[in-house]
Amino acid sequence: MLMGCTGCSNKQSQDSRAESPINPHVEEVDKKVVEEARKDSALFRSLCSQLEGMWYYDLEEMRGISFNAGGGMTSINTGEIAFKEWKVIKGKIYFYYLEEQMLTHTREQYLVEEAQITDLTPNNLTFVFLGKTYYCQRPPKKPLMTN
Repeated sequence: MLMGCTGCSNKQSQDSRAESPINPHVEEVDKKVVEEARKDSALFRSLCSQLEGMWYYDLEEMRGISFNAGGGMTSINTGEIAFKEWKVIKGKIYFYYLEEQMLTHTREQYLVEEAQITDLTPNNLTFVFLGKTYYCQRPPKKPLMTN
């Protein structure tokens, strides 16, 4: 709702105010969008620093996922899913991926599903994706060779 100009005696002045493209409600919505984007950016940066690197959910077969700081993902020795990207949108994390049967065809679009990170420490990552819980850990450190 626009307020009329109470102190104006000039009708043209009132008309120009009524036609003004500035809508206080829109500005309020834009502020919320910017605020959410800042929160998402902060969450993304925080997750980048914690997730970056390789995580294995099957050490015997050396199967896992590699996260890079820019939002990219790479599957390690997995056949069923090829992870491609991860993004934070409105406070939630999403994985972009291809399924095994899609890998045989050239695909330009990825599937997208929400993932839930349930535990994240420097050496452990647990997340739920497509109804499956992945318990991941950092790769074991190789012992130094000594003579």
